[in-house]
Amino acid sequence: MHATPYLDEVRRRAAEAESRASAALADLAAAEAVQVALPAFTADVRDASELSVAECREQYVARFRPLLIRSIGALTDPTPWTLAWLREHCGQKCAAVNVGGSQMAASCEVAGVEVMTIDDLAQRIEARSSGRSAYLYDCSLPLKLPALCERLAVPVYFAHDWLQRTRRLHAFSRSWPSLFVGATGTRSSLHIDQWKGHFWMAQLCGAKRWTIFHPEDAWWPLRLQGAFLFLRCAASLHTLGAVNRC
Repeated sequence: MHATPYLDEVRRRAAEAESRASAALADLAAAEAVQVALPAFTADVRDASELSVAECREQYVARFRPLLIRSIGALTDPTPWTLAWLREHCGQKCAAVNVGGSQMAASCEVAGVEVMTIDDLAQRIEARSSGRSAYLYDCSLPLKLPALCERLAVPVYFAHDWLQRTRRLHAFSRSWPSLFVGATGTRSSLHIDQWKGHFWMAQLCGAKRWTIFHPEDAWWPLRLQGAFLFLRCAASLHTLGAVNRC
């Protein structure tokens, strides 16, 4: 049986990460010098009123530079979507929900996922009981909650999604945009997009703290975990911190 192009690419990335890791560990001084020579990896904060689509694509997207855009305007109707509004308009819709912090597991398994209504999800979030936490994680709106797509606007900076412009349909043609809903303190594990592509997220309610790595450092958490199959799950930040202190 011939390997698929996808698996070939997975193996290529894994081999590249292993090679770079071995070279770095063999000569830590040289590896540190390479890191010092890299340009500063900072996330610029720009206001949408003075950021053009062309500049966003040329200076940030094409160069894989992180960017925070403020004052981008209303993206949802109403603004913002609240837990109460979601319960009212799609409370009886069902979705796969991560429970008990299963989204933190360094694996790509379905264990720890339950199918429940949006109403049940909202009740668990609001109750904040001693039971297992619930987190609606990366729920596809086109596939699971299509009515919400009519009330959502994609920022003009990211409207050129090539995954939705392929000649033939593929498994992820209609996967995004997706919705995340969780209680205060909800976290997800350190991971990398399996497409190795660009990613955007709009914060509709509350706040989210990000920890990001320079693309040149991607091999480090991946090698520690050894989770190369889907190239999405990586070692935890706690593990990385422990290794750095050794």
